[in-house]
Amino acid sequence: MNPDSLRQLVACCRRPAFRGIGWPHKWVPHRVELPDFSGVYFTDPGAWDLIANRLAAGDQYELITLDKPLGATALTMSIPIYQNRPNLYVKLEIISVNKVLGRSFHVSDFK
Repeated sequence: MNPDSLRQLVACCRRPAFRGIGWPHKWVPHRVELPDFSGVYFTDPGAWDLIANRLAAGDQYELITLDKPLGATALTMSIPIYQNRPNLYVKLEIISVNKVLGRSFHVSDFK
């Protein structure tokens, strides 16, 4: 993804009018515990903030082609936020330069 497209994606993640939740999804921030606060969980806005901050900071991601909807483009990230626990898995469906859909935000099923 070129730098301008990445900046636009980060901007979409930060603006509620330009982001949403796609289908199918496993978007469950309310089940993902904040790393430094036992018993406190992410909110939807907090999930989007984390994603935007990590992308802006240059964290690695992978672009993939989705099966549902067939041929759609998505970005995936594996974010290490815990010690001795699986990473956080994030998937974003890129609709256009002005729209992104959250598809996954959950602790990875893999260690």
